[in-house]
Amino acid sequence: MVWHAVNQPRLLVNPLLHSLLPLAQRRGVLPPQLVRKTSLAKQTLPASNLRVSPQDWWQLLQNAQQALPNSELWQLLSEDLIQQSYSPLLTAVTSAPTWGQALHWLKRYQSLLLPLEFALTERHGDFLKLTLLPRLGERLGALAAPQLLAVGVLINLARAHQVAVSEWHLSWPLAAEVALPSAWHKWLGSIHTGPLLTLHLPWQQLSQAKPGGADEQPALAQALSFCQLQHQHARYQSLLEQVLRWLLVRISQQQTVSIELLAQHCNLSVSSLKRALAHHGSHYQSCVDSVRQLRLLQLLQQYPYNNTELAQLLGYANPNNFRRACKRWLGVCPDHIRANLQPLFS
Repeated sequence: MVWHAVNQPRLLVNPLLHSLLPLAQRRGVLPPQLVRKTSLAKQTLPASNLRVSPQDWWQLLQNAQQALPNSELWQLLSEDLIQQSYSPLLTAVTSAPTWGQALHWLKRYQSLLLPLEFALTERHGDFLKLTLLPRLGERLGALAAPQLLAVGVLINLARAHQVAVSEWHLSWPLAAEVALPSAWHKWLGSIHTGPLLTLHLPWQQLSQAKPGGADEQPALAQALSFCQLQHQHARYQSLLEQVLRWLLVRISQQQTVSIELLAQHCNLSVSSLKRALAHHGSHYQSCVDSVRQLRLLQLLQQYPYNNTELAQLLGYANPNNFRRACKRWLGVCPDHIRANLQPLFS
């Protein structure tokens, strides 16, 4: 497979369009409906020299979710992306010698396919826990289109590696109003509601070798070289992840956060940091709110803290301000979240 993309923005959207446009047209959805509110609306489709931003990529998926409300879309789209080898990252991951190496490369080079998603990983007993976060500033309590695509990609990559997804456990947000593909209900070990979109994968699967992997080494070397070359240009994505992780550490440790301290940590001026965040349609306060949402849900899974305790842990001087922020973030008050998570405390 030869990938003709020569720059990061073009590489991001071409695989998606190759799979999405035919799926949409077979269902009566024309390209103008999919590319509205993006720079693609002013370009000729299909084309080999598309210019897009990660913001366009996100908007394209949101448009698809609205125009194609069928829950099977995400399974079909992720399956086609992998089968057709539209992305060098997916070729590299599919050809990886072990499932653990596949996940490592998918995380390292995720900006080549899923530029606005963040996956926090941690060992949770005998499982690897993946927490999939939406782009900064989005509400954590609802499933966004990019998250659904990310889950679909993970499931179908695992099946390509002959990994038993029947041993996986998927938790999806309490407030989500999106139906999941029927195949996921059939394949996965369990699907239940929770505060965040998380996947639990058996730790022992990480060392599982891919059958016949030795035959795919030439394709792997070519794809991996291409990923490494393109990854050098994905600076904004690595900066966003750096911002997210710095804020999470500081807020978790109840330390002071400010845009000045963050800019200093990133070795940028405040104005340069603002421009970098604006490049992805985000800003400093939305980053802080996203991390506070995440930390709130993490805390409520550990212990049923009351509002005063939660406000203090999240850096709010006034519990009423925290309560209003929670309602704004998640659409529900902390009491509602505690009630729905009560089984986790037993």
